[in-house]
Amino acid sequence: MAQVPDKEEEQWLNALAGRSDPAADSVVNQQAEALRRVLQTRRAKLEESVPQADDAQYQQLLFRLKREGLLKANRPWQNPMLWGLAATLVLGVGVVVQMGGFYHGQDDTDMLRGGGKATVLVVENPEVRLVELLAGLKAAGAEPVVKRETGGGILIMVKSSDQVLDYLRELRIEPMVVDGTVTLSLQPTKR
Repeated sequence: MAQVPDKEEEQWLNALAGRSDPAADSVVNQQAEALRRVLQTRRAKLEESVPQADDAQYQQLLFRLKREGLLKANRPWQNPMLWGLAATLVLGVGVVVQMGGFYHGQDDTDMLRGGGKATVLVVENPEVRLVELLAGLKAAGAEPVVKRETGGGILIMVKSSDQVLDYLRELRIEPMVVDGTVTLSLQPTKR
């Protein structure tokens, strides 16, 4: 559990940071200021005693280390990070190949609900669902147009109206309305 610093410690730390508190005890401020001056003097001496970096001396040192065999030559193929990157790449390619790769045949296209211009409904039996939807849409006062697609899909196009949208929302279908027309695509489940 963290302890809350008392007021005197806080005043001393502030004075040490160069922000002395005039309401603080003068002894606390004097001690902190004295320590601050000593630390600043010590830092200045250390900065003066450290020589500036000399590139020529550094290159000479590297040359001597290589000549004596104390410095290994840079061999990028021995870098473990590169081996890890290569293993990750091979693993990723293996996963993509095992999952079928990037090939999507005509029968293997993904159908996204609400994708494109039609709202796609993937159903067990498109014919049964068609009969249900046609009855409901006609009861809502619409005249749906039905088109059959290859592969067993069925397109239902109907003019958008409040009654049609309310009926579809009752079925939890949020259709996309394009140019005043709702298009539903009934697609069979893949077996």
